[in-house]
Amino acid sequence: MKQKHSTNNTILDPQLELV
Repeated sequence: MKQKHSTNNTILDPQLELV
């Protein structure tokens, strides 16, 4: 579920990308 390079992940959980 947690993908580092995922466009959807960035939109759904932008905070996760920052951390």
